This record gives sequence, structure tokens and C-alpha cells, in this order.
Amino acid sequence: MVKKWTVIVRTQGKEVDLELKNTLNSLIAQTYENLSVLLTIHSDNEESIENTIAFLKPYREMLNIKPIVVREKQGNRSYPLNVALENLDCEYISFLDDDDIYYPNMGTTLINAMEQKNKTFAFGRSIDVIERLEKNISGEEYLYKVSKSKRAYQEFSKSLLILENFIPFNTFVVKRSLLEGIQFNEEMDYLEDWHFLKQLMFKKEFSFVQLDTLVSEYKRRNDHTDTYNEENYGKWLESREITDDYFKEKEITVKSVDLAPIKSFYEELFENEKKKQLEKITENPGYKIWSRAINNKILKNTVVKFVRKIRELLQK
Repeated sequence: MVKKWTVIVRTQGKEVDLELKNTLNSLIAQTYENLSVLLTIHSDNEESIENTIAFLKPYREMLNIKPIVVREKQGNRSYPLNVALENLDCEYISFLDDDDIYYPNMGTTLINAMEQKNKTFAFGRSIDVIERLEKNISGEEYLYKVSKSKRAYQEFSKSLLILENFIPFNTFVVKRSLLEGIQFNEEMDYLEDWHFLKQLMFKKEFSFVQLDTLVSEYKRRNDHTDTYNEENYGKWLESREITDDYFKEKEITVKSVDLAPIKSFYEELFENEKKKQLEKITENPGYKIWSRAINNKILKNTVVKFVRKIRELLQK
């Protein structure tokens, strides 16, 4: 018998027609045969709750969906996940937010790899998608894809995972047995998924298989309405301090081979940041004037002659 795989989806019941429908359709398209969905509706708005449950009705005919209404601790991202963890009856678990999607191969590919390699954790790669909200000629809202880009392949390293969160929340499958004694940290406003992964990694039963295979899309808005943006950077830093402090006494063995993934990660990070800064500079009006000036042959020759003259004077 095919072992049961449960996907935990959290939603607040907002924009279900825009985003949640795509998430659920991606689960319907899964090739894995024994799939169930735990969908937490984290809201204390009764109208929103009723609308979400009504929205789910046709999907429940195609998917094994169990909705769980969570009215307590509004705004706490970890709490509905912990509620879902208390309702598990499966062998394998994954997580999917209501604005992201899985590719049809997600469950089959990762679970088969886990079983063949006898591992407790498997993950693949994701596509970054930037979207913006638009309206068609009828005034109906839809999400327009601004860009799609494949996330860089990052070789797994325990040392790097302590430093940076390089595994998207919608790219892995974990064996339920590995979750014994583990919960999401409800003190953190952000980075709860990273903290969760680090807890898994420190368990002695943790073993992984990494695949260079696309399994999901991680979506973001370009209008700063995402959970994390520049305006709440301070709270993001607070969450980072919480998880850093939690693991500061943990010990990890670092081999010389572990340094290569860390080096490549930061090299790419710095290169991307350099490109961003250069793009900002080239958009500056002063830079554009300067750029046009140095591309003017007459002016350029004048500047060169002037510099040479100065050098001659200095040499005297």
C-alpha cells in the first residue's frame, strides 16, 4: 500500500479566488496516489471562514481535504502550523502556503527518492515568481506574472543552514517520525520555517537526499504586500536573533568539504547584490548625464588631453 502523504496548507481566507485556487489545483494535479490535505483557516472573521469553507466544497470532491478553523492567536504564523501537526495520521509531510504551488512531480519524486535512499528528508528546487495585481477589461482582478527565475542550486550543508535559510518552505518532504518533539516557534514573527528546519537537522535521525529537480513555485508580490518586506525588516531581525540564540549552544562538526557550499552561497549573494547596486546607479540622473558625456568623442578627447596636461605639469 502507498504510504500517506499529507500537505499542510495555511490560509487566512483572503483572495481565495486569486491564489488558493491555484494552490489546490496544483495538489489535484499531483501524481502521488495517497495524498491528503490539512487546510488551516486562521481567521476570527466568521464571514471569511464561511466563504472559505464554501469555496472548498467543489475541491473536496477531488481532494481529500480536512479544513481546520483556527480562531486563536491571530497574526501568529506558527500557531496554525502547530495545530495542524497535532492532527496528523500520515507517513510523510510537506507544507504549502496558499499563494504557492507544487509541480505535479513533487510528491512522487521526493518520496520515491526518500524510500530508495532510506532517508528521512528530501528536497528539490523551486522557481521564484514575481506577480502583480491587475484588472481585466471587465474590472476583475487577476495576478500577472512579472518574472520567473530558477533559484540557484545550492548544495546542502548543515553549517550553511545554521547561517542562512536556503531551503524554501515548499520544496521538501519530511518523514513524520522525524517530527517527534518538534514544533514551530510561536515567539517568532518570521523565519519560523527556517527555525523548524534547523530543529530537524539537529536530530540524530536526520538524513537527507537532495535532487536537482524543480518541484514548486515560490510566489511573491511586487507591491510590498508580502509577509516580509522592507517595512517590517526590524521584526525580521528580531526573529533572526531568536533562532540564533536558540541554537547558539548546539554543536556541529564542520569538515573542510562543508566550506565549499558556504563559499559559493556568499559569492553568489555578493554578486547579485553588486548587480542590484549597479542597476540603481545607472538609473541615477547624474550617472546618465555622465555616461552620455564620456561617450561623446569630442568631450572625451578633451578630457584625455586635459588629464595628460596635468600629468606633464606634475612631472615637472
